[in-house]
Amino acid sequence: MPLSQVAKVVPVMEQGIEWRRDRLPTISVRATLPDGVQSNDVVTKMYNDMKDLRASLPAGYNIEIQGGAEDSAEARPRSRPRRRSCSPSSSCC
Repeated sequence: MPLSQVAKVVPVMEQGIEWRRDRLPTISVRATLPDGVQSNDVVTKMYNDMKDLRASLPAGYNIEIQGGAEDSAEARPRSRPRRRSCSPSSSCC
């Protein structure tokens, strides 16, 4: 998916710094969103839309969520699959 379908790219000159996260070279993407648009919603949609791209990346390359969306995901309790209770007299087993 071309980036131009989901974003307006505006090059900005910046000091030549190699950013790292967990000791790995990192490219970060930042955005300013219009009023009324929640960043977590945008991040989740973009992350899900890039499923095929993430699957096609070579070993050692990742697309990860960072910032507020990452913090929000870590704060949510992970859901566990529900266990079904079966007794010898029930038909679920």
